[in-house]
Amino acid sequence: MEIYDAVDTSQLAKFLNEIIPSVYRIKGFLTINGIGRQQIDVVGTKINFKESVDSGNAQLVFISKIGPAIIKSILSAME
Repeated sequence: MEIYDAVDTSQLAKFLNEIIPSVYRIKGFLTINGIGRQQIDVVGTKINFKESVDSGNAQLVFISKIGPAIIKSILSAME
């Protein structure tokens, strides 16, 4: 998933908590409002952020427990 804009911390947390039951892992890089570029790692219910100097595309990668159905879960959580 590519993310073109900086994200709000509370919106990101809400999104991740909705997706977590359907994934084994989430990894990526994104920009968070007021914080800057971050590396994100999600395993189980643990969400970890680490400052990053990565300047590539802001992306999240999902390793799904439910196969392609994860797309529907992601779209639903984005609403």
